Amino acid sequence: ANEKGLTALLAYTALGIITLTRAILWVFMIIGHGISCFALRQMEFDADAYEVQFAGSDAFDKTTRRISVLQAGSAQALRLIEENWQEQRLAEDFPTLARSQADGLSRKVLDAIEESMEEARTSAFATHPTDIDRIRAAQKRNAEGIFCIDEPATGLFMQFESLAKKASERFYRDDLGLQFSESCLMNNTVLDRESRARKNESEACERFFGGKLSVIRPLYVTPEEFDAFCANQVFGGESLLDAVSQVNIALASSESYFDDFEEADDAAVLAMQARELLMAAYRVDAPRFGLSRGDLGESQRVRDDAQIRRNAALVHLQPFDKAAKLRLMTGLALLKQREAETHRGEGDEAFMARECDRFIQVLGLYGEIRSDLVHLRDRWMAQAALINTLTPDGASESVIKRLQANAVEFGPLENAIRARLRGVAYPFKHARGEVSIADYVEHHVDENIDVSLRTFATAEKMLERLFTLYFRVMGRLVILAETVEMGEWITDELEEEAGGE
Repeated sequence: ANEKGLTALLAYTALGIITLTRAILWVFMIIGHGISCFALRQMEFDADAYEVQFAGSDAFDKTTRRISVLQAGSAQALRLIEENWQEQRLAEDFPTLARSQADGLSRKVLDAIEESMEEARTSAFATHPTDIDRIRAAQKRNAEGIFCIDEPATGLFMQFESLAKKASERFYRDDLGLQFSESCLMNNTVLDRESRARKNESEACERFFGGKLSVIRPLYVTPEEFDAFCANQVFGGESLLDAVSQVNIALASSESYFDDFEEADDAAVLAMQARELLMAAYRVDAPRFGLSRGDLGESQRVRDDAQIRRNAALVHLQPFDKAAKLRLMTGLALLKQREAETHRGEGDEAFMARECDRFIQVLGLYGEIRSDLVHLRDRWMAQAALINTLTPDGASESVIKRLQANAVEFGPLENAIRARLRGVAYPFKHARGEVSIADYVEHHVDENIDVSLRTFATAEKMLERLFTLYFRVMGRLVILAETVEMGEWITDELEEEAGGE
């Protein structure tokens, strides 16, 4: 017994000494880490000092703030690259695109960048000081600088434009991993103009539908429906006034149901994802998926309840959808009526009328594919929940089997959607010239990738491009309708009604 007690005493003593030693070493480690970070920050300040002595404190302030703005512009430029790559088109000069995007940032964004800089704080373990700390350190030096020139930095390069284009191509290939031909590279001016057009389309949809347009419950008009609408009546300013008034009334009375629909749709998707995980024998965090117990039966019940609530909300949203559709068709019908009255076949009215027919044809497709589109979205969301469980070490056999079982469902859905899209021309410019919408949504993935990931990526691109196309087409039609509303047919009363939305 004494020997056991002595052994235990020695063991606890050794454990205490080890713990104390570890604590001391931990303290030294933290102190050493803090000193290293402090030294790194001082190195940054030291490097800044040379810049300040060379160019001056004021120049340092301006360039540091400008770099933050250029970073925001680069982020915008990358977003444009992503959007335009859907059409196999790229800006030939990315640096200039980033600069133009930075120069076009709104006052609100610039103020947010400035506020973010002012609020940033340097922690004790930061390896770099914040920009505002660097600026303050430079201002303390109050240096005038020995080299001051207001010429653009591009003057330091011979044939900067050519260098920028070559650097852009390398950036696209090496950093973004894009495979493209020379024909995909477009003049920056063209892409800038189309970027503004996309922004106008987005703002038009937001304005016209009060921010309530959703591709999950798409508002669509078929060519046959529109032709019948135009043939049955004569339109005037009073027709527009009545249509705008109905939208405003329906929007006010349906406000809460838009939120009900979105909440029910989110709940249905979460419950469906939980169900997929549970069927793959994966343990779920019940509250995260809107569940209490987190079993298979509950996930199915919650999903069914959410779908019932979503359908109920859709019933209450029908007056708004009907009114919004009536307003859109009335404006477009007035456009067609005006063009028919002139019988010129040329000029602004004729061009707008042809645009109307072209985009109505595309919009009508969404009525044909809406069920398959929502089903594909649901299957993609379910597969995403399973894929998110994957780790570098792999996944359980049950998850892999579930992924493979789900992958089989994507093909028939995608083929059904493509079949309806063939024969209809993509209505915007594309690097390959005239292509169908089926060609536009096509996405090729490396055949060596696992079939589950390959079908998932293909479905993702199809959804992304069809959703984008829907809002662009609707935006163009809305711009045409608004052009009519604010044109020569409009009355003062209608202008007040339309402007007050």
